[in-house]
Amino acid sequence: MDQESKCVVIVNEDDAPGVAANTIACLSFGLGAAFPEAVVEPIADKDDVSHGGIINRPVPILKANSEMIADIFLRAKDADVHVLDMNNKAQEAHTLEEYKKMLAESSTNELKYAGIAVYGSKKVVNKLTGSLKLLR
Repeated sequence: MDQESKCVVIVNEDDAPGVAANTIACLSFGLGAAFPEAVVEPIADKDDVSHGGIINRPVPILKANSEMIADIFLRAKDADVHVLDMNNKAQEAHTLEEYKKMLAESSTNELKYAGIAVYGSKKVVNKLTGSLKLLR
């Protein structure tokens, strides 16, 4: 992640806190896999105990309804940004094979979104997500 880039996670404002937390966790794993350079090396404290797993910048967690998330997802797909999604088929499936089958049988406009992560230039990410409020 360079200094001209930005990452945000958007969760469905109608989901229960546990579902939103799971969505954030899943999307974060995907972001870490896609951008391992964003995860800093473990840092030692005064007692030489290592603390790892942090990233090199803040990641705002925003909220929107499912329709807004779908709209941003599709616009992000057309923009020069990286976008990951957590959709209802991923939440309903019990195995990866079941998810693959369910997704293959679904059109994009049928999907409902629990959340997305958007990473790219600050300008583009802000244009896509600038009107959203923080999850509190």
